Amino acid sequence: MAFQCWPAADGGRRGRLLLIHGLSSIADSWWRMGPALAARGWDVAAVDQAGHGGRPVAGDVSAATLAAAVREVHPDRPEVLIGHSLGTVTALGLLEAEPGWAGTVILEDPPSRLAPAACRTLADGIVADVDAVRADRDAVAGRVRHDCPSWDDEDVHWAVQGIAEMDPGPFARWLRALAADEALRTATPDRIAAVAPGAHVLAAVGDRSLLDGGSALAAADRAALEARLPPGHVVGIDGGHCLHRDAPDEWLAAVEAIIA
Repeated sequence: MAFQCWPAADGGRRGRLLLIHGLSSIADSWWRMGPALAARGWDVAAVDQAGHGGRPVAGDVSAATLAAAVREVHPDRPEVLIGHSLGTVTALGLLEAEPGWAGTVILEDPPSRLAPAACRTLADGIVADVDAVRADRDAVAGRVRHDCPSWDDEDVHWAVQGIAEMDPGPFARWLRALAADEALRTATPDRIAAVAPGAHVLAAVGDRSLLDGGSALAAADRAALEARLPPGHVVGIDGGHCLHRDAPDEWLAAVEAIIA
């Protein structure tokens, strides 16, 4: 399935809420947040992005192609749009194509502009991860569990399943293209301020680097966003890059405070 949904609980409907996962993930990775937000009165949907969950990529990877793939399965405007990591790139692509397409926009740990070496390392890593899952799924699950000891077993399961159902080739080529052409790597604060000047940003707080599971948002970019977005629109949460898995209670509290 390219689409998961959790209808609003009885007793009220607050509107549509769309969740967009990150790189090498899957719609089912929102297994905890989807039902939790539905229990709070939202009609929640989550999509498999292009190149994920068995979906093909139509052409080269870009914010525009990723956004178009979301609109194929979720054409309706959501009252709340939440994207994580690569999902923030897609969310901004959706708003570029149609300004105002979403109401409240929440960006979970949007990635800063990566250095060329980091782009190439990430490209090699996603290809290696898919190969590793095909060779020995249990070993990859064990590695994820070791690297992310706070994650629920369900998080580990869907993380590995997301890797198993990903087509890494288009994304590896995209990352290598970004490494080769600085003009393609727009500064994150500039992009967010231009496309979603009222967005809310959930930023990971910690000492780890992105390649060690830490925040993808550089400290300088976070400071720039705090200066350029409305007051209180950048919220720090203790954890790593995947905050809805690292700190689910804090993530839910932050999101509820924003959309309340």
